[in-house]
Amino acid sequence: MNALTSNCSRLNLLPMNTFSREMSRWIDELSNEAKNTGSAPVSIWETDTHFHLEFDLPGMNVEDVDLKVVENVLHVSASRELCGEVNYIRQERQFGQVERQFSLPARIDESGIEAEMVAGALKVLVPKAPESQVKKIEIKGS
Repeated sequence: MNALTSNCSRLNLLPMNTFSREMSRWIDELSNEAKNTGSAPVSIWETDTHFHLEFDLPGMNVEDVDLKVVENVLHVSASRELCGEVNYIRQERQFGQVERQFSLPARIDESGIEAEMVAGALKVLVPKAPESQVKKIEIKGS
């Protein structure tokens, strides 16, 4: 028996329904590990005047989300509770607490930060302080 068949021998001996259950269990374990990370995917980009952050928070409402700046760190937390009255056959959606933190550059205008929730995406607009914005310099020609 070569190394490949010896490594796979356990799977070869399992009936198909047992194999299917085992694969389902492994997928569930991986899904649970991912759920416990408590992370919301984010996209971040910069323009001359602002920093833009967009978080994916599907199924969450405005009242489920908390957004604040503390000592130049943007804190985003959100929570979606699992319905305790349901006996799930399969549960793949993320529930529980999600938290993200991002250090902001020193030169931002905290009072001008805006946020809105659109179709399960939290959009945050962080304006740069005027002194840190890119200034276009006009070039005069002769």
